[in-house]
Amino acid sequence: MPLTQTGAIIHTDLEEFHGQVGSWTPGRPFPLLAGPSVTRYQELLAARGVTGLPAVAPEPRPGVVLSAGSRAALAAGHLLAAATGRPHQYLEVWELPGALAAHRDTLVAVVGLAGDLSALGDWPGGLAPRAGVLTARDASALMSLVYRTLTLPALGTTGRFKVTHPSESDAATADAVGFDELTPLTRDAFTSLVVRSHGRECCAHLPDGIICGRSDHRDGLLPLIEEGDRVPSCLRGGGCFRTDLEDEARLSAADVNASLVFVQSCSAVALGNNAFPAEVNLGLGFLSGISVAVVGPVGVHAAQGVSKDDFEAGVAEGLPLGEVVERLNVHAQRTTGELARFGLFGDPALTFATPSAQPPAERRAPARLADVAVTGLAPADPALLDRLTYWNGTVLPRLDRLHWLGIEPDGERMTELRARVRSATREQLRGATAGESAALAAELRALQADLMEDLVDRVHRTWWQYSDGTLAALRQVSAEPLTCPGCRKDRAVLMRLQHRVEPELRVQCVQCRRCGSLQWSTGEIADPGQHGAYEVRAGRGTPAPLHRRVVNPTGHEAHGAVGFAFVAGSFAALPEGWSRAEALPPHRHRAFDWTVDLASPEVVPDEHEAVFLQLIDGVYEATTLTVLQTD
Repeated sequence: MPLTQTGAIIHTDLEEFHGQVGSWTPGRPFPLLAGPSVTRYQELLAARGVTGLPAVAPEPRPGVVLSAGSRAALAAGHLLAAATGRPHQYLEVWELPGALAAHRDTLVAVVGLAGDLSALGDWPGGLAPRAGVLTARDASALMSLVYRTLTLPALGTTGRFKVTHPSESDAATADAVGFDELTPLTRDAFTSLVVRSHGRECCAHLPDGIICGRSDHRDGLLPLIEEGDRVPSCLRGGGCFRTDLEDEARLSAADVNASLVFVQSCSAVALGNNAFPAEVNLGLGFLSGISVAVVGPVGVHAAQGVSKDDFEAGVAEGLPLGEVVERLNVHAQRTTGELARFGLFGDPALTFATPSAQPPAERRAPARLADVAVTGLAPADPALLDRLTYWNGTVLPRLDRLHWLGIEPDGERMTELRARVRSATREQLRGATAGESAALAAELRALQADLMEDLVDRVHRTWWQYSDGTLAALRQVSAEPLTCPGCRKDRAVLMRLQHRVEPELRVQCVQCRRCGSLQWSTGEIADPGQHGAYEVRAGRGTPAPLHRRVVNPTGHEAHGAVGFAFVAGSFAALPEGWSRAEALPPHRHRAFDWTVDLASPEVVPDEHEAVFLQLIDGVYEATTLTVLQTD
């Protein structure tokens, strides 16, 4: 005989249950099937002072309901649709992909038993980005899930609990990093649970325990499954694969008191794409308890801290869970793509916060995967990520290659810079400010300024050469005719050379058959004649003016240093050189004007070789200047 408890009727006879489903309407007692999941819900309601089972009130929700497979799926789909005012369609499992594709722009609630839906062969959300799957391991648990989804406010849950593996960067802000800290999850009732840890389909790991997808302590003896290639040891009678743990170090996900669960653990949501049997899936384990929705990775997962932030922000905005998951996957396309794909167990039209006063029709439409390039949605400022990419992939490798030309960046500083770039990247992906990027820019500028200071000193003290005696290691790959920027005659070439051992090191040189080597650069030499004269006359005691123009052709702010020195100036009593750090705005140039005074009587009237040096964003450039002293 069925048991009536205020807002619901618990049936023990299957045929009797199905006889009541078709005529059910909101306001009448909701038909349930007796089972562990229903008992669990009753116990938790009683513990929180709720007498009986709550009634289901009509609550309009957007989207459609598709059910597939068994009679239980048909019943659960009908009940969900009737309570929420959505159209309902019942299908064979093989018809479901076509129906999902037809509703890909809709919030689609897919209802069915896990064993039936596993036959799909892939995760249903791949066909409809805002889909959610209401599923369970048996009919009683499926009816209970639909009922809990429709009576969510009855539990009166509050607060959030966060479990993080101690190896994760945000472990310091977690409520639990070890198994012994999970007690509140079974003692209290939370609105949401966040789990960020390593794992696989059947569990999420902590060093001293696991959150396990099995619910055999409630559903009866654990089934033994001998067939199949991917059956875990516990279903073969061999116990848990975590042989380092006692059974007491296993918390069943079905015992967790959290309505909404967000998991960052590999394959937490697996249906159709599941490798393990449904009896051990972690997401299904949560649904076997009192959880009504689980958002988690579909397949192997590369955890990004920003995903949790995006999830919580979407929930706080009052977005339907289907839209929250779609947003997560849109952002994933700008980060780790398929390694950050999320799926939803639960009703995609369900919300966990009151939306703002803004009318629903005017609320900003959620981004679609196809709109990523247009919307520019990203988990961090794209300009800052571009800058970090440029430093990591261009500037630091350029600086590394300079040792082939006799310039030795400090190894410890380079190692620290790489570490800071990695750290700054992680921070940007958590939505941090530009502060660390500014500090990195300053350090790159300081590093190159120190190199420039040493270089200017070396030029002044030695018979310096740009190639530092390694010219034999460079081979010419091309030479283009050029009007000499010094003498203005057609007797120069723009040479391109490549290092024989370090092929990424490429050097350009303006070489004139009269004037010699006028300009060397590890970057592109453009318009060499437009940046200042190459010969300057100087009378004794009359300061000679010199001028160079430095151009930043890139779209990034460029950082580094410039300097000037006479080659072997210390031997000829020539003035010492100078250097200074610089930051150049994108697509801009900067003029440098200075003078040299050859007043010392020790300076012999002659042609004095000098160089103007640049080390900007790792590009090493030297321009030869001839100072002609006439008396």
